Amino acid sequence: MKPKIKVGFIYNYCTDVSLTKTFYSEMIGLEELQFNNDPDSAWKWVVYKSDELQLMFFQTDDKPEDFPQIPVGFGNLPGDGVGDHLESSISVTGHNHESFKSTVEKIQKSSFETQSENPTWRQDSYWGFTVKDPMGKTVEICWEPKDNELDIEVNWPK
Repeated sequence: MKPKIKVGFIYNYCTDVSLTKTFYSEMIGLEELQFNNDPDSAWKWVVYKSDELQLMFFQTDDKPEDFPQIPVGFGNLPGDGVGDHLESSISVTGHNHESFKSTVEKIQKSSFETQSENPTWRQDSYWGFTVKDPMGKTVEICWEPKDNELDIEVNWPK
């Protein structure tokens, strides 16, 4: 029997694990597994679970300008095709209409940089809202309405 091979962990580095936690836990709503910001600890981290995958962020004392991977502008997402460059990015799914709307509103009121003022209709199949995480990575928040959930228009409903 062939073993089921899968990705288990994705490792990321950040300069502020508390701000990263605020973004992914409070703004985006990912399921947080662990958080360590103990000043006496050699490592500080926050870990999220998405199905079987764990997304991990480790704090480093490097300055943001020392990170060669911090992009300028937004990554080009396949769903919207309006980014500035190619980069690895994250799409967050699983929202219903109310949770998507609430997430968008929280981000709009925050200092996190967004690609557009409001969500956009993408690929004739879902609403997307693109934002940068604290390290400048492009993150797409997605909501795919069910047929009976909302009359779809090309403009974001107020």
